[in-house]
Formats: sequence, structure tokens, C-alpha cells
Amino acid sequence: MKPQRIAVIGAGIVGVASARALAEDGHAVTVFERRGSLAAEGSFAPAGLLAPGVLALGGPVASLVDPPPLPGLAGRWQRWRATRDGRTQRRREQMARLARDSQRVLGRWFDREALPYEHSLGVGLRIADEAGRLRLEAALAAQPLAAAGSRFLDREAWRASEPDLAPDAPGSGLLFWPEAEMVNVRQIAQQLREQAEARGARFLFGVEVQHVEPGRPLTLQWIEHDTSNRGSLSGARPGGRGPAPPERTAPPPRQFDAVVLCSGAAAPLLPGPALPLVREAGLSLTLPLRDPDRGPVRGLIDADGALMMARLGDRLRVAGLWHRPSGDGQPPKALVERLYRAAQRDFPSITQTERGQVWCGMHLGFADGLPRIGASEAPGLWLNLGHGRAGWALACGSAQRLADALAGRGQAELLAADALADVAA
Repeated sequence: MKPQRIAVIGAGIVGVASARALAEDGHAVTVFERRGSLAAEGSFAPAGLLAPGVLALGGPVASLVDPPPLPGLAGRWQRWRATRDGRTQRRREQMARLARDSQRVLGRWFDREALPYEHSLGVGLRIADEAGRLRLEAALAAQPLAAAGSRFLDREAWRASEPDLAPDAPGSGLLFWPEAEMVNVRQIAQQLREQAEARGARFLFGVEVQHVEPGRPLTLQWIEHDTSNRGSLSGARPGGRGPAPPERTAPPPRQFDAVVLCSGAAAPLLPGPALPLVREAGLSLTLPLRDPDRGPVRGLIDADGALMMARLGDRLRVAGLWHRPSGDGQPPKALVERLYRAAQRDFPSITQTERGQVWCGMHLGFADGLPRIGASEAPGLWLNLGHGRAGWALACGSAQRLADALAGRGQAELLAADALADVAA
């Protein structure tokens, strides 16, 4: 397939990864982002979990990885029916396979021996007691994708691997995935942007696409926003390190052969009925370490507390606590306090709590938890959106599937993408 002019709408982690994959195929890619920098919304400071086994496990970690239920009786009916007819398990398997694809794509895009982004390799799920371990063993027996590569660590082995863990930290051990990781998502987004730009992609910030006029080519209608006062969002990641978006020297183009919607906020550009996207918020707390030689060695999942924590460079990040966003967009004070308490309970006295940075990010996903990837019914309009809580875990695999589908490459890839859509329907 000959190279095309492709517009990518949205510069979150999914949009940036899509630009990277499409640029690798030789397409002329232009990324439009309404905000003043990339990864400025849901990809700014999440937990950054990439763990296919955790996504496949469900049950014990449902509060962290499953989509939010519909409210009231409709939600209870939805959960009962999905569990009864096996859709819940099929959905988890699809997400785990897509996350595994993401791991493979990352292995191609980055030198695993010299990763240029902050990360914690190896992630453990805290086990409360022996009864909890027995439940996990049963869950692993029923879900081989979750069991793959995992092992149990008793409390003694866990303590030996985490010298700064509090002596009275709760838990009898861990279910451990050594190949899983937690990463600085915004930092990776910057790295992928640089890779995409090196392959000819162009990123335009402060440009909001308002309409896509059908035809051959497709024509975009957009407005420009003043991004001169970006504040803390102008750098590569929290802390202000990294390059700010470059000044534009040419007006944004308007005509394209294909347009890819990579942001839930861009969903209204799709003609027809509105997509049934569910909006929810996640929280994180990022704390500087007092001593760079101390802190957690591996990522930790506390399913009972509905949160995760990991060391990212010289900081500790605690994230999770998914909830319905309030009208003013501010995180509930009680949930923020839970993040501080969790950090102090498990790793006391190693962080500068007075310098903590709280982040609340909005995510849009579908009620079944699966993204929509591939061609829409509108000619030339493609989708790669609705990743919800698992956005980072699915981003690179989704981007590669999108690029393969757009290029008409590989029947197996197209069938895999179609399978996602079938399960999601």
C-alpha cells in the first residue's frame, strides 16, 4: 500500500504510539492535539502498569483493571450476564493478548538493555493471607494467561527482595510477575514522539479539530488555541524536564487520505450516534525520595486498597482509586489521604511527603473495557480509542494493530482486530 497522508487526533499515549507505528510504515503523519503538550490528560501521571497476567486475572484485581459498571440494576444485570455467558473471561483474554502484543512492540521500539524511561521491572500482587493465596491459585488454574511466568513469593522472600518495606506492612506474600513493569507513561510518550518525528511525523499542539468533512480527500476544520501559558504541562514530564513543543513554522494542513481518532474527546467527530463511552477518573500521588538509594525495588499492587505503587526514577508513585469524577473535577480529599497513608504504611520515612504532587486524570472507555480499533463505517475514518483504565498497557499493541489494518497487512492481524470488535459488540 502506498504511503498516505494521515491525521491522528489526540496526543495521549495511544495517539503518540499510533503516530510512531504509522510513521514507521512511511505515511505522512500529522498529530493534532488540542492541549498545549502531549500526554497532558489521562496519560500524564497514571500507574503505568504493563502486565498481561494482571489483566487476564480479573477477580482479585477487578477493582483496578475491570471497566466501571453501569449504575444501579442495569450494572448488576450487565455483570451477571457477562459472567454467565463467558464474555467477561473472553474480554480479559483479549486484553491480556493485546497487552502482550504491546510488550513485543516495545521490545522492537526500545533497547531493553538501556531503557530511556523510568520504570520498575517486576510487579507483585499483595496476598493478604493463606485463604487469599488459595483463591489466587484457583484463579490461575482457570486462567492460563494470568499464570504464565508468575510465581508465588512468601513473606520472607518478599521482605528479602524489598529491604525498605515496613516490617509491619500487611500481607503474607506476593503473586509475582517478573516480566511485568510499571513505567513513567508521559516520559515514554516523549520518547515515542521523538521516534515518530525522526520518521517524519509532525506534532501540532493547541489545534483542536472540530469537524471532518467526508470525501476524497477528507478535509479537517480546526481552530487554534493560545498555548503560550502552559504552566507545568509544557515540559516532558512532571518536574519540568524535557523539551517543550516547538514553535510552528507552517500552518496545519487540512486535507488527508485517512483520519485516526485516538482520543475519547475526539469521538464526536465520528458521524452517527454517539459512542457509549464511560467517563471515570483515576488518582496518583508522586513523592520525591529522601535518599535515591532507597525505595521499592519492584512494583506493588494492593488490590484490597484498589491501588498500585512503584519507584519511578527518584520518586515513588502511588496510583489507582478509580471513581466517578465530580462536577468540579477535583479529587475527593478522602481518596487523596488514602494515597498518602498507603505510601507511609508500606514505605515509611523514605519520601518527602511535604512535596507530594497529586494528579487526577480523566479516562474514557467502553462499558465492556475493550477499545475500538480499526476502520469505522465512515470512509477514511479509523478508530483507536476507548482504552479506559488500561490505556498504557494496550497502547503500543493497539497502535501496531491499527497500522497493520490500515496497510491491509496480514490476515491474522486483521482477524485479531476483528475479534476485539466482536467481543466488544
